Amino acid sequence: MTRFCSAFLVSLFLLCGTTFPIFGADAKPVPLGKLSVEDCVKIALERSPTVAVAKAQTLQSRGALNAAMSGVLPRVSASVGYTTTTNAIERYSFSSGRFTKTSSIYGAGSQARLSLLDRATWTRVGAAREEARASRESQASSEADVAFQVRSKYYDLVRARKLLEVAREALRLSLDQLRRSESLYSLGSVTKGDVLKAKVSVAESELGVIGAENRAQLEIVRLAALMGLLPDQSFEVDETLEESPVSIDSSAVFSAAMKERPDLKEARHRLKASNLNLGTAGAGRLPSLSLTAGYSSYVSGMPHGFNQFVFGNTKDATTGVDLKNYSWDVGLEVSIPIFDGLLTRGNTQQARAQHVAAKESLRQLELNAQLEVKEAILALKEAREKLVSSKEGLLSAEESYKLSKEKYDVGSGTMLELIDSEVGLARARSSYVDALSSVKVAQAMIVRASGRKY
Repeated sequence: MTRFCSAFLVSLFLLCGTTFPIFGADAKPVPLGKLSVEDCVKIALERSPTVAVAKAQTLQSRGALNAAMSGVLPRVSASVGYTTTTNAIERYSFSSGRFTKTSSIYGAGSQARLSLLDRATWTRVGAAREEARASRESQASSEADVAFQVRSKYYDLVRARKLLEVAREALRLSLDQLRRSESLYSLGSVTKGDVLKAKVSVAESELGVIGAENRAQLEIVRLAALMGLLPDQSFEVDETLEESPVSIDSSAVFSAAMKERPDLKEARHRLKASNLNLGTAGAGRLPSLSLTAGYSSYVSGMPHGFNQFVFGNTKDATTGVDLKNYSWDVGLEVSIPIFDGLLTRGNTQQARAQHVAAKESLRQLELNAQLEVKEAILALKEAREKLVSSKEGLLSAEESYKLSKEKYDVGSGTMLELIDSEVGLARARSSYVDALSSVKVAQAMIVRASGRKY
Protein backbone atom coordinates (compact mmCIF):
# COMPACT_ATOMS: atom_id res chain seq x y z
CA MET A 1 0.00 0.00 0.00
CA THR A 2 2.84 2.36 0.82
CA ARG A 3 4.50 1.65 -2.49
CA PHE A 4 1.26 2.24 -4.32
CA CYS A 5 0.71 5.60 -2.63
CA SER A 6 4.26 6.65 -3.38
CA ALA A 7 3.90 5.75 -7.05
CA PHE A 8 0.60 7.62 -7.22
CA LEU A 9 2.07 10.77 -5.68
CA VAL A 10 5.05 10.69 -8.05
CA SER A 11 2.78 10.26 -11.06
CA LEU A 12 0.56 13.13 -9.88
CA PHE A 13 3.59 15.36 -9.45
CA LEU A 14 4.82 14.59 -12.95
CA LEU A 15 1.41 15.25 -14.47
CA CYS A 16 0.94 18.54 -12.62
CA GLY A 17 4.50 19.79 -12.92
CA THR A 18 5.03 18.91 -16.56
CA THR A 19 3.34 21.03 -19.18
CA PHE A 20 3.15 20.22 -22.85
CA PRO A 21 2.50 23.36 -24.93
CA ILE A 22 -0.24 23.14 -27.54
CA PHE A 23 0.61 24.99 -30.70
CA GLY A 24 0.82 24.48 -34.42
CA ALA A 25 -1.65 22.13 -36.07
CA ASP A 26 -3.09 21.08 -32.67
CA ALA A 27 -4.26 24.60 -31.80
CA LYS A 28 -7.93 25.40 -31.28
CA PRO A 29 -10.15 25.70 -34.38
CA VAL A 30 -10.80 28.88 -36.33
CA PRO A 31 -13.75 30.85 -34.89
CA LEU A 32 -16.83 31.42 -36.99
CA GLY A 33 -17.91 34.75 -38.40
CA LYS A 34 -15.94 37.53 -40.01
CA LEU A 35 -12.40 37.79 -38.70
CA SER A 36 -10.78 41.12 -37.91
CA VAL A 37 -7.10 41.71 -38.46
CA GLU A 38 -6.39 41.07 -34.78
CA ASP A 39 -8.34 37.81 -34.95
CA CYS A 40 -6.17 36.69 -37.83
CA VAL A 41 -3.02 37.62 -35.92
CA LYS A 42 -4.10 35.57 -32.89
CA ILE A 43 -4.89 32.56 -35.05
CA ALA A 44 -1.51 32.82 -36.77
CA LEU A 45 0.34 33.01 -33.45
CA GLU A 46 -1.42 29.81 -32.38
CA ARG A 47 -1.09 27.84 -35.61
CA SER A 48 1.85 29.23 -37.59
CA PRO A 49 4.67 26.69 -38.18
CA THR A 50 7.21 29.49 -37.84
CA VAL A 51 5.97 30.31 -34.33
CA ALA A 52 5.80 26.61 -33.45
CA VAL A 53 9.46 26.16 -34.40
CA ALA A 54 10.42 29.22 -32.34
CA LYS A 55 8.58 27.84 -29.31
CA ALA A 56 10.31 24.49 -29.72
CA GLN A 57 13.69 26.23 -29.81
CA THR A 58 12.79 28.06 -26.60
CA LEU A 59 11.99 24.75 -24.91
CA GLN A 60 15.26 23.33 -26.22
CA SER A 61 17.22 26.22 -24.69
CA ARG A 62 15.51 25.63 -21.35
CA GLY A 63 16.59 22.01 -21.53
CA ALA A 64 20.16 23.11 -22.22
CA LEU A 65 20.01 25.34 -19.13
CA ASN A 66 18.82 22.43 -17.00
CA ALA A 67 21.65 20.30 -18.39
CA ALA A 68 24.17 23.01 -17.51
CA MET A 69 22.77 23.23 -13.97
CA SER A 70 23.71 19.60 -13.43
CA GLY A 71 27.33 20.71 -13.11
CA VAL A 72 26.67 22.79 -9.98
CA LEU A 73 23.97 20.68 -8.34
CA PRO A 74 24.90 17.62 -6.27
CA ARG A 75 24.84 14.25 -7.99
CA VAL A 76 23.54 11.31 -6.01
CA SER A 77 23.39 7.71 -7.19
CA ALA A 78 22.46 4.43 -5.58
CA SER A 79 23.26 0.83 -6.46
CA VAL A 80 22.20 -2.63 -5.38
CA GLY A 81 23.79 -5.92 -6.30
CA TYR A 82 23.76 -9.66 -5.82
CA THR A 83 26.70 -11.99 -6.42
CA THR A 84 26.85 -15.76 -6.09
CA THR A 85 30.13 -17.75 -6.21
CA THR A 86 30.63 -21.53 -6.34
CA ASN A 87 34.06 -23.09 -5.58
CA ALA A 88 34.86 -26.82 -6.08
CA ILE A 89 37.65 -28.87 -4.40
CA GLU A 90 38.78 -32.34 -5.48
CA ARG A 91 40.32 -34.53 -2.73
CA TYR A 92 42.23 -37.76 -3.44
CA SER A 93 43.35 -38.82 0.05
CA PHE A 94 41.79 -41.48 2.29
CA SER A 95 38.37 -40.07 1.52
CA SER A 96 38.34 -38.89 -2.06
CA GLY A 97 35.54 -36.85 -3.45
CA ARG A 98 34.48 -33.44 -4.68
CA PHE A 99 33.32 -30.75 -2.34
CA THR A 100 31.73 -27.45 -3.39
CA LYS A 101 31.29 -24.16 -1.62
CA THR A 102 28.65 -21.61 -2.68
CA SER A 103 28.65 -18.10 -1.28
CA SER A 104 26.21 -15.25 -1.89
CA ILE A 105 26.75 -11.54 -1.36
CA TYR A 106 23.97 -8.96 -1.19
CA GLY A 107 25.17 -5.38 -1.38
CA ALA A 108 23.85 -1.82 -1.60
CA GLY A 109 25.50 1.54 -1.73
CA SER A 110 25.14 5.22 -2.55
CA GLN A 111 27.50 7.91 -3.78
CA ALA A 112 27.26 11.72 -3.81
CA ARG A 113 29.38 14.37 -5.47
CA LEU A 114 29.20 18.16 -5.23
CA SER A 115 31.33 20.68 -7.10
CA LEU A 116 32.57 23.30 -4.64
CA LEU A 117 34.87 25.36 -6.83
CA ASP A 118 34.72 25.21 -10.62
CA ARG A 119 34.61 28.50 -12.43
CA ALA A 120 34.10 26.88 -15.83
CA THR A 121 30.93 25.16 -14.64
CA TRP A 122 29.43 28.30 -13.10
CA THR A 123 30.17 30.46 -16.16
CA ARG A 124 28.72 27.72 -18.34
CA VAL A 125 25.49 27.94 -16.36
CA GLY A 126 25.42 31.71 -16.78
CA ALA A 127 25.96 31.40 -20.53
CA ALA A 128 23.17 28.82 -20.80
CA ARG A 129 20.85 31.15 -18.89
CA GLU A 130 21.59 34.01 -21.28
CA GLU A 131 21.06 31.69 -24.26
CA ALA A 132 17.69 30.68 -22.82
CA ARG A 133 16.72 34.34 -22.50
CA ALA A 134 17.93 34.98 -26.03
CA SER A 135 15.79 32.11 -27.32
CA ARG A 136 12.77 33.58 -25.56
CA GLU A 137 13.38 36.93 -27.26
CA SER A 138 13.93 35.13 -30.56
CA GLN A 139 10.49 33.58 -30.15
CA ALA A 140 9.02 37.03 -29.49
CA SER A 141 10.76 38.36 -32.60
CA SER A 142 9.35 35.52 -34.70
CA GLU A 143 5.87 36.24 -33.34
CA ALA A 144 6.24 39.94 -34.18
CA ASP A 145 7.36 39.06 -37.72
CA VAL A 146 4.41 36.73 -38.22
CA ALA A 147 2.01 39.34 -36.82
CA PHE A 148 3.30 41.95 -39.27
CA GLN A 149 3.14 39.55 -42.21
CA VAL A 150 -0.43 38.62 -41.35
CA ARG A 151 -1.47 42.26 -41.02
CA SER A 152 0.18 43.15 -44.32
CA LYS A 153 -1.39 40.21 -46.13
CA TYR A 154 -4.76 40.88 -44.47
CA TYR A 155 -4.87 44.38 -45.91
CA ASP A 156 -3.65 43.03 -49.26
CA LEU A 157 -6.69 40.75 -49.21
CA VAL A 158 -9.04 43.60 -48.25
CA ARG A 159 -7.54 45.76 -50.98
CA ALA A 160 -8.00 42.95 -53.52
CA ARG A 161 -11.64 42.56 -52.47
CA LYS A 162 -12.22 46.31 -52.73
CA LEU A 163 -10.53 46.44 -56.13
CA LEU A 164 -12.79 43.60 -57.21
CA GLU A 165 -15.77 45.76 -56.23
CA VAL A 166 -14.29 48.63 -58.26
CA ALA A 167 -13.83 46.33 -61.26
CA ARG A 168 -17.39 45.07 -61.00
CA GLU A 169 -18.70 48.61 -60.72
CA ALA A 170 -16.69 49.57 -63.81
CA LEU A 171 -18.23 46.62 -65.65
CA ARG A 172 -21.70 47.68 -64.55
CA LEU A 173 -21.11 51.21 -65.88
CA SER A 174 -19.79 49.79 -69.14
CA LEU A 175 -22.84 47.56 -69.57
CA ASP A 176 -25.17 50.45 -68.81
CA GLN A 177 -23.37 52.57 -71.35
CA LEU A 178 -23.56 49.78 -73.93
CA ARG A 179 -27.30 49.48 -73.46
CA ARG A 180 -27.68 53.24 -73.66
CA SER A 181 -25.59 53.51 -76.82
CA GLU A 182 -27.56 50.66 -78.45
CA SER A 183 -30.81 52.42 -77.60
CA LEU A 184 -29.56 55.72 -79.00
CA TYR A 185 -28.26 53.92 -82.11
CA SER A 186 -31.67 52.37 -82.72
CA LEU A 187 -33.13 55.90 -82.54
CA GLY A 188 -30.46 57.18 -84.89
CA SER A 189 -28.93 59.54 -82.34
CA VAL A 190 -25.45 57.97 -82.37
CA THR A 191 -23.33 56.10 -84.87
CA LYS A 192 -22.42 52.42 -85.02
CA GLY A 193 -18.94 53.39 -83.88
CA ASP A 194 -20.24 54.42 -80.46
CA VAL A 195 -21.79 50.98 -80.01
CA LEU A 196 -18.55 49.25 -80.98
CA LYS A 197 -16.55 51.43 -78.61
CA ALA A 198 -18.98 50.58 -75.82
CA LYS A 199 -18.54 46.86 -76.55
CA VAL A 200 -14.76 47.22 -76.40
CA SER A 201 -15.12 48.97 -73.05
CA VAL A 202 -17.31 46.12 -71.76
CA ALA A 203 -14.75 43.51 -72.89
CA GLU A 204 -11.95 45.35 -71.13
CA SER A 205 -14.05 45.67 -67.97
CA GLU A 206 -14.80 41.92 -68.05
CA LEU A 207 -11.08 41.19 -68.26
CA GLY A 208 -10.51 43.51 -65.32
CA VAL A 209 -13.10 41.62 -63.26
CA ILE A 210 -11.51 38.25 -64.08
CA GLY A 211 -8.08 39.49 -63.04
CA ALA A 212 -9.44 41.06 -59.85
CA GLU A 213 -11.25 37.83 -58.91
CA ASN A 214 -8.09 35.78 -59.36
CA ARG A 215 -6.03 38.21 -57.28
CA ALA A 216 -8.61 38.13 -54.48
CA GLN A 217 -8.61 34.32 -54.43
CA LEU A 218 -4.81 34.25 -54.41
CA GLU A 219 -4.59 36.71 -51.53
CA ILE A 220 -6.92 34.71 -49.30
CA VAL A 221 -4.85 31.56 -49.96
CA ARG A 222 -1.68 33.44 -49.03
CA LEU A 223 -3.29 34.75 -45.85
CA ALA A 224 -4.45 31.25 -44.94
CA ALA A 225 -0.89 29.94 -45.35
CA LEU A 226 0.46 32.60 -43.00
CA MET A 227 -2.23 31.71 -40.47
CA GLY A 228 -1.29 28.04 -40.58
CA LEU A 229 -4.51 27.03 -42.36
CA LEU A 230 -5.04 24.76 -45.33
CA PRO A 231 -5.55 26.47 -48.73
CA ASP A 232 -9.10 25.12 -49.01
CA GLN A 233 -10.09 26.04 -45.46
CA SER A 234 -12.81 28.65 -45.70
CA PHE A 235 -13.07 31.72 -43.50
CA GLU A 236 -14.38 35.25 -43.85
CA VAL A 237 -12.66 38.51 -43.03
CA ASP A 238 -13.99 41.93 -42.19
CA GLU A 239 -13.56 43.98 -45.35
CA THR A 240 -14.11 47.34 -43.67
CA LEU A 241 -11.51 49.80 -44.89
CA GLU A 242 -12.08 53.28 -43.55
CA GLU A 243 -10.04 56.35 -42.83
CA SER A 244 -8.80 56.75 -39.29
CA PRO A 245 -6.78 59.55 -37.68
CA VAL A 246 -3.10 58.71 -37.34
CA SER A 247 -0.62 60.50 -35.10
CA ILE A 248 2.93 59.24 -34.65
CA ASP A 249 5.57 60.49 -32.24
CA SER A 250 8.79 59.73 -34.08
CA SER A 251 11.04 60.11 -31.05
CA ALA A 252 8.82 57.77 -29.01
CA VAL A 253 8.91 55.15 -31.76
CA PHE A 254 12.72 55.34 -31.94
CA SER A 255 13.03 55.07 -28.17
CA ALA A 256 10.64 52.09 -27.98
CA ALA A 257 12.43 50.33 -30.81
CA MET A 258 15.87 50.61 -29.22
CA LYS A 259 14.50 49.43 -25.89
CA GLU A 260 11.74 46.93 -26.64
CA ARG A 261 12.59 45.25 -29.95
CA PRO A 262 13.01 41.51 -29.22
CA ASP A 263 15.71 41.01 -31.84
CA LEU A 264 17.88 43.62 -30.10
CA LYS A 265 17.20 42.01 -26.72
CA GLU A 266 18.15 38.65 -28.19
CA ALA A 267 21.43 40.04 -29.54
CA ARG A 268 22.26 41.60 -26.17
CA HIS A 269 21.67 38.31 -24.36
CA ARG A 270 23.83 36.46 -26.88
CA LEU A 271 26.56 39.04 -26.36
CA LYS A 272 26.44 38.38 -22.61
CA ALA A 273 26.51 34.65 -23.28
CA SER A 274 29.55 35.01 -25.52
CA ASN A 275 31.31 36.99 -22.79
CA LEU A 276 30.57 34.23 -20.28
CA ASN A 277 31.71 31.59 -22.76
CA LEU A 278 34.99 33.46 -23.02
CA GLY A 279 35.36 33.13 -19.25
CA THR A 280 34.45 29.45 -19.46
CA ALA A 281 37.18 28.81 -22.00
CA GLY A 282 39.80 30.63 -19.91
CA ALA A 283 38.76 28.75 -16.77
CA GLY A 284 40.22 25.59 -18.25
CA ARG A 285 43.56 26.60 -16.72
CA LEU A 286 42.14 26.92 -13.17
CA PRO A 287 41.94 24.13 -10.57
CA SER A 288 38.60 22.70 -9.42
CA LEU A 289 37.48 21.38 -6.03
CA SER A 290 34.80 18.74 -5.42
CA LEU A 291 33.30 17.07 -2.36
CA THR A 292 32.63 13.32 -2.52
CA ALA A 293 30.80 11.01 -0.13
CA GLY A 294 29.85 7.36 -0.29
CA TYR A 295 28.36 4.52 1.71
CA SER A 296 28.22 0.78 0.96
CA SER A 297 27.29 -2.38 2.79
CA TYR A 298 26.93 -6.08 2.01
CA VAL A 299 25.87 -9.28 3.69
CA SER A 300 27.53 -12.60 2.83
CA GLY A 301 25.99 -15.98 3.43
CA MET A 302 26.98 -19.60 2.58
CA PRO A 303 25.24 -22.95 2.91
CA HIS A 304 26.06 -25.00 5.98
CA GLY A 305 27.04 -28.63 6.41
CA PHE A 306 30.33 -30.10 5.32
CA ASN A 307 31.38 -26.95 3.57
CA GLN A 308 31.56 -25.29 6.97
CA PHE A 309 33.98 -27.96 8.10
CA VAL A 310 36.19 -27.37 5.07
CA PHE A 311 36.03 -23.61 4.67
CA GLY A 312 35.16 -22.39 8.15
CA ASN A 313 32.07 -21.08 9.80
CA THR A 314 30.44 -18.08 8.06
CA LYS A 315 28.20 -17.15 10.94
CA ASP A 316 29.01 -15.14 13.99
CA ALA A 317 29.81 -17.55 16.86
CA THR A 318 27.77 -15.53 19.36
CA THR A 319 24.70 -14.35 17.49
CA GLY A 320 24.53 -16.92 14.74
CA VAL A 321 23.71 -14.37 12.02
CA ASP A 322 25.47 -13.80 8.73
CA LEU A 323 28.42 -11.50 8.76
CA LYS A 324 27.74 -7.93 7.53
CA ASN A 325 30.31 -5.53 6.11
CA TYR A 326 29.85 -1.79 5.54
CA SER A 327 31.98 1.26 4.79
CA TRP A 328 31.58 4.98 4.26
CA ASP A 329 33.87 7.69 3.04
CA VAL A 330 34.04 11.46 2.67
CA GLY A 331 36.71 13.25 0.70
CA LEU A 332 37.83 16.34 -1.14
CA GLU A 333 39.06 16.08 -4.71
CA VAL A 334 41.28 18.74 -6.27
CA SER A 335 41.92 18.70 -10.00
CA ILE A 336 44.80 20.82 -11.31
CA PRO A 337 45.20 21.05 -15.10
CA ILE A 338 48.82 20.88 -16.21
CA PHE A 339 48.75 20.40 -19.97
CA ASP A 340 45.61 19.79 -22.03
CA GLY A 341 47.14 19.67 -25.49
CA LEU A 342 46.27 23.29 -26.40
CA LEU A 343 42.56 22.61 -25.78
CA THR A 344 42.10 25.63 -23.50
CA ARG A 345 44.00 27.89 -25.86
CA GLY A 346 41.92 26.81 -28.83
CA ASN A 347 38.64 27.21 -26.94
CA THR A 348 39.70 30.68 -25.80
CA GLN A 349 40.49 31.77 -29.34
CA GLN A 350 37.13 30.51 -30.59
CA ALA A 351 35.25 32.15 -27.72
CA ARG A 352 37.03 35.46 -28.30
CA ALA A 353 36.11 35.40 -32.00
CA GLN A 354 32.48 34.58 -31.17
CA HIS A 355 32.39 37.46 -28.71
CA VAL A 356 33.62 39.91 -31.35
CA ALA A 357 31.07 38.57 -33.84
CA ALA A 358 28.24 38.90 -31.31
CA LYS A 359 29.27 42.48 -30.52
CA GLU A 360 29.33 43.51 -34.17
CA SER A 361 26.08 41.66 -34.85
CA LEU A 362 24.39 43.71 -32.13
CA ARG A 363 25.74 46.93 -33.61
CA GLN A 364 24.46 45.96 -37.07
CA LEU A 365 21.03 45.10 -35.69
CA GLU A 366 20.83 48.47 -33.96
CA LEU A 367 21.60 50.22 -37.25
CA ASN A 368 19.02 48.10 -39.07
CA ALA A 369 16.42 48.85 -36.40
CA GLN A 370 16.95 52.60 -36.74
CA LEU A 371 16.68 52.29 -40.52
CA GLU A 372 13.51 50.21 -40.25
CA VAL A 373 11.89 52.76 -37.94
CA LYS A 374 12.80 55.59 -40.30
CA GLU A 375 11.42 53.70 -43.30
CA ALA A 376 8.18 52.95 -41.45
CA ILE A 377 7.69 56.59 -40.47
CA LEU A 378 8.35 57.78 -44.01
CA ALA A 379 6.04 55.10 -45.42
CA LEU A 380 3.23 56.25 -43.16
CA LYS A 381 3.82 59.88 -44.10
CA GLU A 382 3.75 59.04 -47.81
CA ALA A 383 0.61 56.91 -47.42
CA ARG A 384 -1.25 59.72 -45.64
CA GLU A 385 -0.29 62.22 -48.33
CA LYS A 386 -1.41 59.79 -51.05
CA LEU A 387 -4.70 59.29 -49.23
CA VAL A 388 -5.42 63.02 -49.24
CA SER A 389 -4.48 63.33 -52.91
CA SER A 390 -6.42 60.23 -53.99
CA LYS A 391 -9.52 61.40 -52.13
CA GLU A 392 -9.45 64.71 -53.98
CA GLY A 393 -8.84 62.89 -57.25
CA LEU A 394 -11.80 60.59 -56.62
CA LEU A 395 -14.13 63.55 -56.10
CA SER A 396 -12.90 65.13 -59.34
CA ALA A 397 -13.25 61.84 -61.27
CA GLU A 398 -16.81 61.34 -60.05
CA GLU A 399 -17.73 64.89 -61.12
CA SER A 400 -16.02 64.43 -64.48
CA TYR A 401 -17.89 61.19 -65.17
CA LYS A 402 -21.19 62.82 -64.22
CA LEU A 403 -20.62 65.70 -66.61
CA SER A 404 -19.47 63.42 -69.45
CA LYS A 405 -22.52 61.21 -69.03
CA GLU A 406 -24.90 64.19 -69.08
CA LYS A 407 -23.22 65.64 -72.15
CA TYR A 408 -23.39 62.32 -73.99
CA ASP A 409 -27.04 61.84 -73.10
CA VAL A 410 -27.96 65.22 -74.60
CA GLY A 411 -25.79 64.63 -77.65
CA SER A 412 -23.10 67.23 -76.96
CA GLY A 413 -20.45 64.73 -75.85
CA THR A 414 -18.66 61.84 -77.57
CA MET A 415 -18.37 58.18 -76.63
CA LEU A 416 -14.61 58.54 -76.37
CA GLU A 417 -14.96 61.27 -73.74
CA LEU A 418 -17.42 59.13 -71.76
CA ILE A 419 -15.17 56.07 -71.89
CA ASP A 420 -12.19 58.15 -70.78
CA SER A 421 -14.16 59.48 -67.83
CA GLU A 422 -15.21 55.91 -66.90
CA VAL A 423 -11.60 54.75 -66.99
CA GLY A 424 -10.55 57.78 -64.96
CA LEU A 425 -13.21 57.04 -62.37
CA ALA A 426 -12.11 53.41 -62.04
CA ARG A 427 -8.49 54.46 -61.65
CA ALA A 428 -9.41 57.07 -59.04
CA ARG A 429 -11.37 54.52 -57.04
CA SER A 430 -8.48 52.07 -57.26
CA SER A 431 -6.01 54.72 -56.14
CA TYR A 432 -8.19 55.58 -53.18
CA VAL A 433 -8.41 51.92 -52.14
CA ASP A 434 -4.63 51.57 -52.53
CA ALA A 435 -4.05 54.64 -50.40
CA LEU A 436 -6.36 53.39 -47.62
CA SER A 437 -4.65 49.98 -47.49
CA SER A 438 -1.20 51.59 -47.67
CA VAL A 439 -1.98 53.59 -44.54
CA LYS A 440 -2.97 50.39 -42.70
CA VAL A 441 0.17 48.57 -43.84
CA ALA A 442 2.34 51.52 -42.81
CA GLN A 443 0.74 51.47 -39.37
CA ALA A 444 1.58 47.77 -39.14
CA MET A 445 5.16 48.64 -40.08
CA ILE A 446 5.27 51.11 -37.18
CA VAL A 447 4.06 48.42 -34.79
CA ARG A 448 6.70 45.96 -36.04
CA ALA A 449 9.47 48.53 -35.98
CA SER A 450 8.62 49.25 -32.35
CA GLY A 451 9.06 45.58 -31.51
CA ARG A 452 5.41 44.90 -30.69
CA LYS A 453 2.92 42.27 -31.85
CA TYR A 454 -0.16 44.44 -31.28
